[in-house]
Amino acid sequence: MIISSEFYKIIGDLIESKHEGDYWDFKQVYHSNKVDLIHDILCMANNRSGKDGYIIWGISDENKGEVCGIEQDENRRTQQQIIDLLQSQKLKWAFGVYPSIELRTLYFINHEVDVLIIKSTSDVPYYLTEDYSYTLEKGKPRIIRANHIYTRVCDTNTPIDKSATPHQVEMLWRRRFGLDLSPLNQVKGKLMRRKDWMSYEDDDTGDEVYYNKFSPEYTVKIRVMERPEYPPFYSYAQYNESTGFYMLYVMYHSTVLAKMEMVALDSGRYATPSPDISFIHSRQDPTTVQYQYRFFVRNSIEYCVQQFLYNSDNSEEVYAKQRFDDVVLYFDNAQQEEQFRIELEYHPEILTPYIKKEEKPEVYSGNKELNKEYANRIKISKALKAFQKDWTVHRMEAGSI
Repeated sequence: MIISSEFYKIIGDLIESKHEGDYWDFKQVYHSNKVDLIHDILCMANNRSGKDGYIIWGISDENKGEVCGIEQDENRRTQQQIIDLLQSQKLKWAFGVYPSIELRTLYFINHEVDVLIIKSTSDVPYYLTEDYSYTLEKGKPRIIRANHIYTRVCDTNTPIDKSATPHQVEMLWRRRFGLDLSPLNQVKGKLMRRKDWMSYEDDDTGDEVYYNKFSPEYTVKIRVMERPEYPPFYSYAQYNESTGFYMLYVMYHSTVLAKMEMVALDSGRYATPSPDISFIHSRQDPTTVQYQYRFFVRNSIEYCVQQFLYNSDNSEEVYAKQRFDDVVLYFDNAQQEEQFRIELEYHPEILTPYIKKEEKPEVYSGNKELNKEYANRIKISKALKAFQKDWTVHRMEAGSI
């Protein structure tokens, strides 16, 4: 597995801090008793920070921050062995859900250091519904207690024979139900569960209104807008360029959480928020725009609304979305979009072969200049889409993602 330089820096910084914290713990060797390993995983999975937890093996117990390596440890485990342990039928997980983990081996000062990543999720608190015990030869039994919730405060785990405080437990349940999130972040999660919403037409305004069945204070209102003279270029990537324009409001009670323009493409077959726009400027002349593209950032409110509006059971809508996606880019986060744009600003020539492969489509808008501009933008957008696919694969292979 290729490990990114960013991950090396994260773990390196934690080791150099020479102390443990809310979501990371140093171990010189692997646990000899698997109950202690499970207990540590539970504490990290339920850590207060809500971040991924790290158990870092190969760090001296006496001198925190000193790398001693794990390569000679006879109790060393593989990722699959740890997963098998968590999946054991002897472990009765509440709701049948156990922590998600990943084990990576890093190299520091000619030593191997194992890092167990305990993924942060909204499934907290993790706990067992039946006692689980294990006894080493000539040792006392170690027991994880049923219905005990273990967490981590600063550098200290909840003792194995105790449970977290009521306040700590409350904070974990709040995270599970999204109650510690802002209304905007709460509605993002609610929008991704389309079946939880109902709709009606407002008799007074004519707006189409959606409301959440379980939290009716969250609503989505769609209002018709006047059509501009010409639709956007991506309308001409559809079979029918006819486009409707709307204003969409995401509401919490009477507060507008988000406001965005929405388009209904292909004569109303596919509705989506208008994608954001980014410009690739010339390095020689920053006032000159070489290319531009339309995009969405996943988990943005616009992306969540797009997924909310999309009906994958409608074949005509599916085909219209595919044609839309042919000329619109998607990024995992804003940082990824920025890196993509900067790459092209510094090396615009790498896009040339992709552009040459694309054919210029025929566009009929009733305006000759607009026909030429829109045809070129569709061609460039398809080239950018093809380049983005290769760029993403290259970054994964280089360990940058």
